[in-house]
Amino acid sequence: MPVTVAERDGVLTLTFDTPGSPINVFNNATADQLTEILAGVSPATTRAIVFETAKPNSFINGVGLLLAHASQSYDDILRASTPPWTAYRAVRDAPVPTIAVVQGNCFGCGVELVLHCDYRIATDTCETRFYMTELNDYLFIPLFGSTWTLPETVGLEDAIDLLLWGERWSAATAYEHGLIDAVAPHDERVERTQQLLERVLAQRQPSRRRGRVAWGPPEAALIERARQRIATLPPAYQAAYGFGLELLHDGARQTRSFLDHQRQELRYSAATAISEQGKAAYSFFYIRQMASERAAGRSAGMSQPARLSIDSADDPEARCFAADLRARDLAGGVWCDNGAAEFRLIVGPASRRSGGPEGRPARSCAPAAGTAAPHVEIELAATGHASGTTLYPANFRGGGRLLELATPPSAPAPLAEPDIARLARTLQRLGFEVARTTPRDGFVSDRLLIAYLAPLIRWLQRGGDPAHMNGALRSAGFVRRPHELLAGIDRSGLRDRLSIALSTASTAVDELLTALETPHYADLDAPDHVLDALCISWLEAMVTIRAEREVRDPSVADLIARELLDFPRHLCSLGSWLKRVRVARAIGAEAHVRPLVGESAWQTARAFAVEGREFYR
Repeated sequence: MPVTVAERDGVLTLTFDTPGSPINVFNNATADQLTEILAGVSPATTRAIVFETAKPNSFINGVGLLLAHASQSYDDILRASTPPWTAYRAVRDAPVPTIAVVQGNCFGCGVELVLHCDYRIATDTCETRFYMTELNDYLFIPLFGSTWTLPETVGLEDAIDLLLWGERWSAATAYEHGLIDAVAPHDERVERTQQLLERVLAQRQPSRRRGRVAWGPPEAALIERARQRIATLPPAYQAAYGFGLELLHDGARQTRSFLDHQRQELRYSAATAISEQGKAAYSFFYIRQMASERAAGRSAGMSQPARLSIDSADDPEARCFAADLRARDLAGGVWCDNGAAEFRLIVGPASRRSGGPEGRPARSCAPAAGTAAPHVEIELAATGHASGTTLYPANFRGGGRLLELATPPSAPAPLAEPDIARLARTLQRLGFEVARTTPRDGFVSDRLLIAYLAPLIRWLQRGGDPAHMNGALRSAGFVRRPHELLAGIDRSGLRDRLSIALSTASTAVDELLTALETPHYADLDAPDHVLDALCISWLEAMVTIRAEREVRDPSVADLIARELLDFPRHLCSLGSWLKRVRVARAIGAEAHVRPLVGESAWQTARAFAVEGREFYR
């Protein structure tokens, strides 16, 4: 059963444990069992209900996504959502106090479930994260009451940040903003939960729920700023985000009943989930899962994390990334001294060319000139031998979560498959998106980055207006435009790589990169030649990556494109977008597009349009 039941001294403990899955999913079996259990709860025999998880990396990860996938109409959504909504209402209307003990990821409908509880406590490991996935990953409206319960719990501004703008909160941040009532060190979880329970039963634990938002000019200004920000989003996204803001506005003011609000939430959720954009965005869920399995393998249960030690070069970037790594930890601990570690991570600056920390020789996967971040070389701690595997945090400066786990064919002592899969799984649990590659020249992340920026630079070289370029990218679905991407990347290294790719003096490239940093955009009425050029440039990169077997399948490159380059959600993924018909359309605008791409990219596109093998079939 997906929920195990225990009772002691009138306290009912319900533990989520989805069978055969590494994460908890609030599916119909869970919903039906929970509804049945709660129907039998009486204050005469039960004093409180505690919700826990048996999986340290997952409280609740999802159900809304499954409903969206299975639905083609409003009636489908209504039927599919009835079992979980019945269970959520049973939690909300429980006749005794309810306490959620959050451990591990609490995503989407998991956040909505804990919001229906009276009290919430969370453990402080880096696996405990609160994140609203629905709009930010999949372009549909959440449907289990969060547009009402978020504003009344954390206030309107934080509700907007969580639901619309996709902030990810740690347990400490969630406590700071009022989402939870207490934070517990993992090894004190049981004791801290018991203390909270005792305060609740003694009626000494005040509720942090704020209730209806008192409306005034500051709240009206928050709504107006959000509207203005929505207006800058790609047109394909504006309707969904507009629905979300409308619901948050109405939920904050609570001018109608909760059930009436929920009905409107359901209508908007259905409209967005069954839209063309929502269906395409949802499909990326499977691609992300494929890339995750290519990195860490399939796992139905939890394995022990790898034991890691870390050293860093005397370089500000290296020290900063090493400190970020050390700040992430799991239950039981990941970081240890060299003697107890399985893997030693040596963080070095991207510019290091001839030697490693402590006089070690450079490794075979040392970054090519122009990489944008520190890199981390992996040693087998037991032997001290370099494995040749490198971690590359391509967008670390910009707050990104992407790690390329690269092992080139020339690696001196490649890690065994179980070892590298375990390392990748540990890094995923630390909160990273891990893309596993076997690059022959530099990193796959850099290849895709240069393929993105080169046509934009050529556009500017030919007198193109940066605002028009940004307008074309916005219309195509890019939320983060070049100025935001460049803010997180080492400028000097990037300049060198682009100078080589474009056969242009580095000083000229530097000036063009400065021009790319404009945040302004202007809508274009002309044909979208910028996007056509990106299509051809990315195609050459993807064809080369596949031909050189630098990734196991296109899902890995697609993960990099989404995490590093913000490839548009409503286009699903880079590999699925690069179809022969799309490439043929780009070639059709030869006079405008060919000057924006290299000759080899143009010839690759012509061959692909005629007889190329598409990346997904």
